[in-house]
Amino acid sequence: NFADGTNRQILNLSSVSGSRKAVLHADGGVLCRAGMNNLSLLRTGYFIDYESGPISLYIDSTRMGEIQLSATSDRLLKKEIEYLSDMVGADPSANALNEVLQWNPATFKYKKRSIIPESDTHLGFIANDLVEVSPECVKGKGLEDGYDENNTAEAYSLDEIAMIA
Repeated sequence: NFADGTNRQILNLSSVSGSRKAVLHADGGVLCRAGMNNLSLLRTGYFIDYESGPISLYIDSTRMGEIQLSATSDRLLKKEIEYLSDMVGADPSANALNEVLQWNPATFKYKKRSIIPESDTHLGFIANDLVEVSPECVKGKGLEDGYDENNTAEAYSLDEIAMIA
């Protein structure tokens, strides 16, 4: 028991033989800040879904969003590089500039949704606006009216790598 009288979970990290992979063993779940669907004695459960598409973070049954990783862009990490400007008959710079000039920056706040509070004001792009102009910069299928606020897996998101490429 701990000094406060509680009997807390012990986490045992062990490496898998022959690799750098570590396994987290937790009996009964992982304790974190309380969420909306608090049905467990452990307060709140969270999990990371990485088996089907983008890596998603859930608290209780609420999809908090995707975990974004930054891709590197160093030339030495790439191969088979072909510049569009070197291709015969291609003028990609004119087309790319025309596309980017159609992007309409906006200020906005994210709505309160389940355990996620309303956000401060952000400056950025609305993926729904970019999907027509630059579909390669948008991921997802888009939400429909009446969507489940706890499961926004189908929501549009921006592909930052495509936007800066």
